Amino acid sequence: MTGPAARRARPSPVVRTSSWSWSAYAPTPPSPPPPEPNSVLRPRSTSTRTASQGEPRGGTYLRLRVQALADTMPTPLRTAPRMVFVCTHNSARSHLAAALWKRHSTVPTASAGTQPAPRVHPRAVATARKHGLSLAAARTSHIDETLRPDDLVVAVCDNAHGSIQLGHRVPDRLQWSVPDPTRTGTDDAFADALNHLADRIDRLAPAVRPPGGSDD
Repeated sequence: MTGPAARRARPSPVVRTSSWSWSAYAPTPPSPPPPEPNSVLRPRSTSTRTASQGEPRGGTYLRLRVQALADTMPTPLRTAPRMVFVCTHNSARSHLAAALWKRHSTVPTASAGTQPAPRVHPRAVATARKHGLSLAAARTSHIDETLRPDDLVVAVCDNAHGSIQLGHRVPDRLQWSVPDPTRTGTDDAFADALNHLADRIDRLAPAVRPPGGSDD
């Protein structure tokens, strides 16, 4: 069909409108990463992961950042006639812990090892001296020669904590998983060990009192 009739039969053009919005053209934001397992129980601001030195299968310890929790948790009080810090070789961590304890508490202290080394590590002595502590007269000792039935014992070493010797003698003890600085033997490793111990002793010392006395 041609002519005027054909022109009249053509449909009118359709004018399409759109409802424009920024959200339709803005880039889609990326999806958030999935949460880490047990992330609610392990907030990054209050804890760090540390490989266990006493687990042959490569276990991991969760280390609480004491300073982050200091103002949120009450510290229970307990009495003890003496504090004894134990590690495997009694050459570094346990001696540093005992020296720090003397600075913070009047409760007597000692240290011992499950497999004591012939001497205190020279870098432990140097690290202590750098921070105003003295290990000049420190000697290594076996737990059999040191422990008493009423001691409050803190194992500062994964291997010592898991040893049969200490487990049989002191079933009720505290455990601090402090990395062994003698493995690398660097000044930084010994300084880090001292700092880890200082954080814990700052928290524990006010909570331990001698029997029948006060540590104020």
